[in-house]
Amino acid sequence: MTAKKRRHPKALLNPQILIFDIDGVLIDVRGTYWRSGLETVRFLSGKRVTYAQLHAWKSKPGYNDDWRMTADWPVRRNCVLVPRTQRSA
Repeated sequence: MTAKKRRHPKALLNPQILIFDIDGVLIDVRGTYWRSGLETVRFLSGKRVTYAQLHAWKSKPGYNDDWRMTADWPVRRNCVLVPRTQRSA
């Protein structure tokens, strides 16, 4: 058996290749992606929402754009946006 090859710390800072998976093909990111939408709406409105509500909003015309959906959702639900000083961590 051969000894396990150890990488030098500088080699870790200078990789030969980087792979970006921004469309979810290599790694399934649906769970964290949808959760981030739910958490954003909760952060902006102070109210918890469900995955079912998320999918209902995503199916509405014009809401395939997640940035627009998470910004409009609390306002369209007549939520009072919670001031930053009153938001819990």
